Amino acid sequence: MLTNYGDFGALQRITYGTLSSTNIDITNIPQTFQDLMLVLYARTNASVSTNSSIVYFNSDANNTNYSRTNLQGNGSSASSSRDTNYAQLYYTDGMPGANTTSGIYLASTIHILNYANTSTFKSLLIRSAADLNGSGLTNLVAATWRSTSAINRITSAPTSGQFAAGSTFALYGVRASAA
Repeated sequence: MLTNYGDFGALQRITYGTLSSTNIDITNIPQTFQDLMLVLYARTNASVSTNSSIVYFNSDANNTNYSRTNLQGNGSSASSSRDTNYAQLYYTDGMPGANTTSGIYLASTIHILNYANTSTFKSLLIRSAADLNGSGLTNLVAATWRSTSAINRITSAPTSGQFAAGSTFALYGVRASAA
């Protein structure tokens, strides 16, 4: 039972067993929490391990409503970038692919702040990391979806290939106050 501010409530979980999928699509998100936390453990079946991954909300993948600031490191160098007016939000540039050792996955959390609020744009904090056969990659992203719509659908996909078998996605609601 959720009774305290910050308590997590499990909303949905998707695990791909022996099948692969081009994307995940989480719908019917309840509007009763303060924030959402999407936790993913994923890899792609594409032949390279430098795949980007995208997320978008409420089927809004054709406008230019997403912006991000990305800090990235690979163990030997660091970089940063700023992307504005994109049709989707790129949240990592290093999802393990088919050429990566079996059992290596990207771990990522996407914290969506005030997702049900209809008077503000949506802010996101994203942390991702993956070991790419010893040359790992880590990302820290601050992002915005410039829409005042409440989020009721989350879609995520790799930019090439499909999410591979064994990929898991879990969506949690974060409680605002005692209920």
